Amino acid sequence: FDPTLSGYIDVPTFEVMVRSLGFRMTRVEIAGMVEMLWEERQQQQQQQQGQHAAEADASERRQINLSTAIQILSKRGYANRSEEDEMQMYFRIFDGGNKGYIDLKDLKRVQKEVKEAEKEMDVNGSGMDVGAVGDATLEAMIEQFDHDRDGVIDYEEFKNVLEPVLLSSSDSL
Repeated sequence: FDPTLSGYIDVPTFEVMVRSLGFRMTRVEIAGMVEMLWEERQQQQQQQQGQHAAEADASERRQINLSTAIQILSKRGYANRSEEDEMQMYFRIFDGGNKGYIDLKDLKRVQKEVKEAEKEMDVNGSGMDVGAVGDATLEAMIEQFDHDRDGVIDYEEFKNVLEPVLLSSSDSL
């Protein structure tokens, strides 16, 4: 997300990053939190220096470094989520309309969102042409994980798919 390795990203890039991690935050929310954190840092610097800290230019105020990103996610409570909370959050990303299941329409919507995010970021993060995944492949995915054969993936079926992934990723940390 930081192709120039500057240590900073802008608000739109951060929005795509947090969405790819499964968090829902708007640019307005992110920009507001960045501004609030920047003002807090300025006040701390002024108190520590006993004088007015140098005012940064407007572009610097909108940049997000790792420390700011962690603060934003922590203030939103994302650091304290349990594994079950993670799974429910990921399920809600796919479950358009909060129906209680994931169907072909949901998979197509998420596929489109990923492609749009990659296009906006001018990256191909998945390493494949997401548009090449057709309905037949998506239907096969549903069929593979649809244990009760009702044509959709419910939360328990989703959890059975995601649980090993979450466990293996936490083991590698």
